[in-house]
Amino acid sequence: MLTNIAVGIVLLIILNWYLSMMSFDGYLGKLISLILLVLIASRSTLLGIIGVIIIIKKHGLSMEFMSNSEPETQKAARKADFKNAHCKKGKLMKDKKEISMKDLASAFPNIDFSEEKCNPCDESCNFYVQSSDEKISDEEKLRPRNSKESFISR
Repeated sequence: MLTNIAVGIVLLIILNWYLSMMSFDGYLGKLISLILLVLIASRSTLLGIIGVIIIIKKHGLSMEFMSNSEPETQKAARKADFKNAHCKKGKLMKDKKEISMKDLASAFPNIDFSEEKCNPCDESCNFYVQSSDEKISDEEKLRPRNSKESFISR
C-alpha cells in the first residue's frame, strides 16, 4: 500500500515536470500526460485527482469559441478607405453632396459607432465600417424561417 502511494507520488512529480518542460498542445503530449495520469490514478484515487488538478492548473480548461472577428488591420483599412472616399476637407460627402448628421444613418447604413454618433471625418470619432458579409449574415438571422422546413427531434 505504501509503495503504491510512493510510486504514485513519483509519477505525480514526473507529470508535473513533464507539464512544465514539454508542450501539451500536440497529440503526443496529451497522450503521454494521459498515460501518466492513468498510472497515477491506478496507484491512488486521491493522487489521480491531484494529477487532474495539476493538469488543469498548468494548462487550464481551454475553450475555443467560434468568432466572426477579423484582424484589426482589415478594420483599420476599411475605415481608412471609407475616409479617403467620403471625407473632403473634414466634411462627409456622398455623390458630391454634404451629408448631415441626421442623414448619416440612411446614407451610410454600414457604419456603426463605438460610442456616440459623431462625424466620421473627425479624427476623434470612433466608428466601425461593417463589411457587406457581416451585414448579409445579420439580415439572414433576422429573416423568418418556415417551420415546415425545420427538423424537430421528438
